[in-house]
Amino acid sequence: MSSSVGSCGCDYVLDLTVQDTFSKLDHSFVKASAKLADSQDARLYLGDYKDADETFLLASFQHLDAHAKNSKAVVYPVKLASGQIISLWLSSFPDENFVHEFGVLTGIYISQYEHLCRSNKDALTTLKNRRAFDLEYIKLNSDMRHDNRQHMLAIVDIDYFKEVNDNFGHIVGDETLISVASILKSFFKKDDSIYRFGGEEFILLLHDLDRQQAEKILNDLRKSFEDFCFAQVGQRTVSIGFAELVNGYDAGVFFERADTALYQAKDSGRNCVMCYEDLVERRVIEPVHTREGSVELFQ
Repeated sequence: MSSSVGSCGCDYVLDLTVQDTFSKLDHSFVKASAKLADSQDARLYLGDYKDADETFLLASFQHLDAHAKNSKAVVYPVKLASGQIISLWLSSFPDENFVHEFGVLTGIYISQYEHLCRSNKDALTTLKNRRAFDLEYIKLNSDMRHDNRQHMLAIVDIDYFKEVNDNFGHIVGDETLISVASILKSFFKKDDSIYRFGGEEFILLLHDLDRQQAEKILNDLRKSFEDFCFAQVGQRTVSIGFAELVNGYDAGVFFERADTALYQAKDSGRNCVMCYEDLVERRVIEPVHTREGSVELFQ
């Protein structure tokens, strides 16, 4: 390890080894890389940066006095054991010592990444987690270039879930989430397209369905929740928003679209299903073409 890493960089190295989520690990890695490279702006992308259609932002770090993007930016690709590429973008060329230092950081990042990858499932519900979704979306988005199948992204949100935690405590709240996951698994027979995004939000990928078919299935799912009696908390309903996946956008855009439809479902009294495209066609909402705010996709 170089003197630079050994003296000022050891804290960065240690910081990488204690991160317990992909989001935290990515942010720690990009911050450490920026510091060691003395770069004003650094970004970490999922995918090969040379193929803009296949990448989206994982994490970024920017000094308070950072200026606009530097034309001399440099990109360092990192290949993970799975074959997946991540790309570190730096706003300026680092000095010659950085290559060795970056090699040390990369080795530790990959090691910790693989440790987290040993379980791509949510610890509480055993459903797939956010990182699993985004890695799988990359492949799905690529496949959509070559076939005409329709795919939908749906967000299932438990109505008034905060009241469960407030009135019954977090242990009962966790038991309720486990029951929700069980209902989802039972309804779809398999859980390969069911994800927990944290809190009371669950994501579904529905394949080979048009909007009408998807809406019928999601309404059947909604009714299955409505008819279920949860232990200790009784009846609970869900609201659902969904949107059609179209090649050319990153997953965050479709999350925003489905989330906008979900908001309308909540605003319409909850316990209902709303389709983003239908809402746009009826001019209830404005079209969503970009990600609003900073959507954290990796937890």
